[in-house]
Amino acid sequence: MMLSQAIMISMPGVPGIYFHSLVGSRNFNKGVEESGIKRRINREKLNYDTLKQELATEGSLRNTIFTTYKKLLNIRTQETAFNPFGFATYTQVVEKVFIIKREHNNETIFAIYNFSNTPVKMEALAEKVVDLVQEITIEQSVWEIAPYQFYWFKKK
Repeated sequence: MMLSQAIMISMPGVPGIYFHSLVGSRNFNKGVEESGIKRRINREKLNYDTLKQELATEGSLRNTIFTTYKKLLNIRTQETAFNPFGFATYTQVVEKVFIIKREHNNETIFAIYNFSNTPVKMEALAEKVVDLVQEITIEQSVWEIAPYQFYWFKKK
């Protein structure tokens, strides 16, 4: 889920975020079955008190998705390279890994996405980077990207 959402958030422009994505809703199959309308798959009406409790429950799906979303959006607003008018290039250095390189005002961020179910090793695109999500500095010549994982690396 967050792999696809992180790609959207890292693209140029202003991201459009659907409420049910933000709060980690699952498909509402019952709505489709009851109405026969396929669009109801993502039209569930949520109970405020239940949603509030699920968002507050550490480790729950809704809490995990919402917390991650908030972190990514905060990073996006704080980092110059994510400026909606910044420059972006798209590459595929190794199979199954998609990279968006964002640049603005001498700042560079590599948004790296592994679409495979296996770890992928790739040559580092910079000698020293900061993992913006984990908030750690990395100095490696080879990056290993975990299955279905993404990294936002800021060039130092």
